[in-house]
Amino acid sequence: MNNRILYAVGIFILWITSNSLCFSRTKALVIGISHYQDPEIPDLQLPHRDAEIFAGYLRSGNGMKLKSEDLYLLTNAYATAGQVILALDRLFDEVGVGDTLVIYFSGYGYLTKSSSSPPQQIYFYDTPLQIRDAGSFDLFGKFIEMASELKNLPLLVYECCSHPFS
Repeated sequence: MNNRILYAVGIFILWITSNSLCFSRTKALVIGISHYQDPEIPDLQLPHRDAEIFAGYLRSGNGMKLKSEDLYLLTNAYATAGQVILALDRLFDEVGVGDTLVIYFSGYGYLTKSSSSPPQQIYFYDTPLQIRDAGSFDLFGKFIEMASELKNLPLLVYECCSHPFS
């Protein structure tokens, strides 16, 4: 009788463990911008390729084995501020407590010195040269907001080229 109880408890623990592992997911947003809509912003050589390579790694057997539906890849003209916000909103709806969120950005960034604006801004494809005008937001801040609301332990890979046009 005791062996049957131990066996049942063991099966129950295995069932809970396997089900909790099934519900833990990883989602990713990968952004790389080498070319910008504003002709005054100089092109970069490799950020879009860096993003494609990183996304490939996340999909691979050596990476996280992500499925296509778990990975948003936005490069160059597809990486507008609106598309990034839309992807973040979708990710926010799809992930839950215990899930992992990977966000990768490669392109231009800008560190502000003003206390009235977020400390770091990202240049998206449609961001104008004068970043204070429109088309940018604090991606890192949005990510921290999402992570704290979900109370999970996400991973952030954040790569930025400096802002050379000040």
